[in-house]
Amino acid sequence: MRKNKARGLFEDQFRQEKITNMKDPLEQLNKFIRWEDFRPVIDKAFVVTDPSVGGRPAFDRVMMFKVLVLQRMYNLSDDNTEYQILDRHSFCKFLGIDSYAQVPDSKTIWHYREQLKKHESINEIFSLVSKRFILKPL
Repeated sequence: MRKNKARGLFEDQFRQEKITNMKDPLEQLNKFIRWEDFRPVIDKAFVVTDPSVGGRPAFDRVMMFKVLVLQRMYNLSDDNTEYQILDRHSFCKFLGIDSYAQVPDSKTIWHYREQLKKHESINEIFSLVSKRFILKPL
C-alpha cells in the first residue's frame, strides 16, 4: 500500500497545470468559443424582469447555456448534472463559478431548457455552437 506524503504548498497548482497540459476538453471549448456571442439569441427566450421585485437572483443565462452543453457532452440528466457540477472542479471552472458558489438545481436546469424550447431558441443556439466548433476545431 502506498503511503500518502504530506501535501506541498503548490500541489493544487501543479495538479491544475497537469490537467491543462492534458488538453482538458472543457478548457479547450472555453478557449475557442466566445460564449458571450450567444447572449442575444438566448435573451430572446426570456422575459426581462425587474430585480427590485425580489426573489432569488437568476443565474447568468450564458452560464446556464453552458450547463446544457455539459449535459449534451456527457449525456447527463438534470439531477446528475446538478450533482456533477457540485462534485467536479472542472465543471465549475468551465462554468466560471467558484466551488463554494450556489449551483443551479435540477429544476432550474429543466426550466431553463424548457424556456429555450418554448421560444424555439434551443436549435438556433446549438446550430451556432456547431458552426463555431466546426470553424475552430479543437
